Amino acid sequence: MRPERAIPASNSSAEAISVMNERKLDALDFVLNVLREHEESLDTLIEKLDLMIEAFSTIQHRLESLCEKVEQNV
Repeated sequence: MRPERAIPASNSSAEAISVMNERKLDALDFVLNVLREHEESLDTLIEKLDLMIEAFSTIQHRLESLCEKVEQNV
């Protein structure tokens, strides 16, 4: 990100508008970077959730199998 520049008081309004546009672009750049970081975090969380769902599914199948065996022995 570029360093902040104060709006010059004695310069033309065109230069002031240019500085304001630069600030707007810096703000937009910041927002986009934050969104990108959040997207990466969400991707990581989704991958972890997928692994947990697979693990829970495996546990569920094992429990169902054990329940069937217990019912057969009763």
